[in-house]
Amino acid sequence: LDWAMPTMRRLEIKRFEASIGGGAISLEPFALDPFKPVLQSQIHIDHLEGNQLLEWLGEKRFSVEGSVSGRLAIGWRDGDIILGDGILQLDSSEHDGRFVFEDPSFLKEQFDSFGGIQEDLKNRFLSALLEEGIEIQSLEISLGAAPETGKILLRMAVSGETKNELMEVPIEGFVINNVISGEDLGRLMGLIG
Repeated sequence: LDWAMPTMRRLEIKRFEASIGGGAISLEPFALDPFKPVLQSQIHIDHLEGNQLLEWLGEKRFSVEGSVSGRLAIGWRDGDIILGDGILQLDSSEHDGRFVFEDPSFLKEQFDSFGGIQEDLKNRFLSALLEEGIEIQSLEISLGAAPETGKILLRMAVSGETKNELMEVPIEGFVINNVISGEDLGRLMGLIG
C-alpha cells in the first residue's frame, strides 16, 4: 500500500497490491474525500486460482482447473460497496485447464430440457461431460448487476471439448448464469478488502 494525504479532505491511494488465492490483486490509483468517501476504481486480478474464486462465491456445482485474470469495477458510496461489470478469463498460459461438473444432478437437470436429440447420444454426451468435464479452450467469467437489489450475476461461458473413449464433442459457448447473494458477495469482499 502506498498512499498520501496532502490535505485533510484528500486521501490518495497510489498503489494497493495484495497476494490472494495463489494470485495477486491490485487497485487502480484513486483519490477520495475521507469525510464524504466516494470511490470508483478497478480491481485487477492476476492468476487467481479459478477454484478459489468459485469457492469464495459459494459455487459448488462445478470447478475450474487453472487460473484466471481480469478486472472488476468497484466503488464505495454511502457506506455500501458497489461492484460493477468485470471480466475474468482463463490465463493464456494455461493449456490444460478443465471445467469439471461436481454436481451430477445439476448437469442431468440441464440435459433433461434438451429436445430433438436421440436419448442414447444424449446419455453418452452426458457421461463424457461427467467423467472428463470440458477441456477449456476459452473461459470467460463476467460479473454484472442482477435484477434483484444487492445481488450480482455471475456468468460463465466455456468453450472447448469433451472426450472419452466413445466420443469427442466440441463445445462452443456453454453458458451458466448464477445469482450471487449479498452474503456470498460480502464474504468475498471480506477476503480481498
